[in-house]
Amino acid sequence: MARLVLQWMAVLTLLSLALPVRAQTVYGQGGLFLHPSAFVRPAGSINFGASFFTQRTGPTGHSEWNPYSLSYGFSDRLEAGITAIRHQGTGIDAHSHVGPFVRYELLSDTPSRPAIGLVASDLPSDLRQTTLAGVLSHRLVSTRSGSLIIHTGVEWVRTSGETGNQTDAAGFVGLQLPVARRLALVGEAGTKLKFERTGATAVGLMWSPPGGGSVAIGWVNNGRSRSNEFFVGAGYPIGGAK
Repeated sequence: MARLVLQWMAVLTLLSLALPVRAQTVYGQGGLFLHPSAFVRPAGSINFGASFFTQRTGPTGHSEWNPYSLSYGFSDRLEAGITAIRHQGTGIDAHSHVGPFVRYELLSDTPSRPAIGLVASDLPSDLRQTTLAGVLSHRLVSTRSGSLIIHTGVEWVRTSGETGNQTDAAGFVGLQLPVARRLALVGEAGTKLKFERTGATAVGLMWSPPGGGSVAIGWVNNGRSRSNEFFVGAGYPIGGAK
């Protein structure tokens, strides 16, 4: 796995020097590491995203996840796309899952109120299948280093048939804290779903180069891992508005 991590770091570094980038989460919707935000990408923009993270399934067992996504901004309020996740690990043959996602911004962020967004995804997989989320995102304070942004919301999740199509809901909160120009410390936490090991948590750094977007690196636990594990991700505008 160490070799794969080094390859990812090299690729992301080279691409970040050439293109403005946007954050990429586990599920492809954009926002924090594990949870979505209410913010929608610009109308007409086409965005490709990729990320890599690991999951500790036992004392010696692990699994690796490679989510990829392609999205299009249909308007300043509506974004939709497709996510594909490649999954492999200890005792797990390499396989892929593909499904759509959509995000709609009901209200935009203003100094007096947060943005309000609805996010939905359907990804037939053994991680999660159907997810519906309502999210509030708000820029609290703007400084020379960037904006202090808070995200909070509720997710309803349904698992695949392999686990009996269980359902549950969880709340989450995330914070983007500027620590230097174009560099933010990101932290997030969610309450535990009944069919997962623990609540989803993440901490890491997000860099925003000139032109917008970000590259992220950190440690995440999607709720099924025994501990927080390595994560790296980025998204790249490949056409249309930026």
